[in-house]
Amino acid sequence: MKISYYTKISIISAVFAAMLVFVPWNPVEAKRRKEKRSYDCSEKFQRVKKRFEKERFTYVKNNCNEIRMNCSGHEIMDSATYYLARAQMLTKNPAEAKIEFQQIVRDYPQSPFAEEARFRIGHCSLLESKSYERDQSMTREAIRELRDFVMMNPESLFADSAKTYLRRAVEKLARKEFNNARFYEKIDEYEAAVVYYQVLIEEFPDSKYVPRAKLNMAEDLMQVNRENEAKAILKELLDSSVSSEIRSRAKTLKERLEKSG
Repeated sequence: MKISYYTKISIISAVFAAMLVFVPWNPVEAKRRKEKRSYDCSEKFQRVKKRFEKERFTYVKNNCNEIRMNCSGHEIMDSATYYLARAQMLTKNPAEAKIEFQQIVRDYPQSPFAEEARFRIGHCSLLESKSYERDQSMTREAIRELRDFVMMNPESLFADSAKTYLRRAVEKLARKEFNNARFYEKIDEYEAAVVYYQVLIEEFPDSKYVPRAKLNMAEDLMQVNRENEAKAILKELLDSSVSSEIRSRAKTLKERLEKSG
């Protein structure tokens, strides 16, 4: 029996209708799709900015993540990532903040936030670093990142801040070497102490610990009968601009060497 064209159409329609009857209704998914269609990315972001100004950082973090889920490809994506990163920093989560700043540099290199993000990467590494007595690998990473930033962005508005944090990181490492040397002095291992002082002086010549390190090293050299080296260091100290305390001690040591020699 031949089926007419209109009969075929009716059968196909009936089949589709029957299929629709058996499609399970998911109210949660339906609500999500409806919300996504009506999601106003710009309006949501303006709320985030206002909450950020009021230091509502938990709200900022939650809603920046929500914006990024719903606004892929929107022009505010870099801004949402930036405010999320800043909120992470201000709630003492530098490791999480660093990840977001790295994403800005990687995914939005033309963003107005990109330059600050490059600076903040090093800043976050310093915040993440441990106290000077412990492992300093993160401090060294911060030094590398901050030096790179200053070298590549000497005129940046963030250059002075980067230099400040760089000095802080350097002093942290210098302090570690200084304390290592002091430890060996306490157990009368003067040769080992000299090695640590030498490392400090060579690696961190601009550190505030250098004058005292030189003075202590001269005294340690005298302890192991290396008087000529001690004399050279003391002369260098007395010929330079050092504090009155360092100068006085250096003069006393020099006089002691002259009497013994």
